[in-house]
Amino acid sequence: SGGSVDLSGTLDVTKWNVYRVTLDGTSGEVKVYLNENETPVLVDTTTTTTSSNYIRFGGGNSSPTYSALIDFVAYDTTGAYSPAESALP
Repeated sequence: SGGSVDLSGTLDVTKWNVYRVTLDGTSGEVKVYLNENETPVLVDTTTTTTSSNYIRFGGGNSSPTYSALIDFVAYDTTGAYSPAESALP
């Protein structure tokens, strides 16, 4: 099951933000980078296994309390690249 993360001290939701989510398919390590900073704001390991290649936001939440405007999504299955390793398109 999932957990929660409080980024309220790090994140200004009134401004444009870039989120980079990486998942190492071998180790299950997930990292979230904010605004292309080379240090992730979140590092965790998922125990969920699947043969599908997807990322869900808010999955399993029966009463979401958020909204977002998404401008673009880039998806790469060749690796879990940090901002230092690969620039966004």
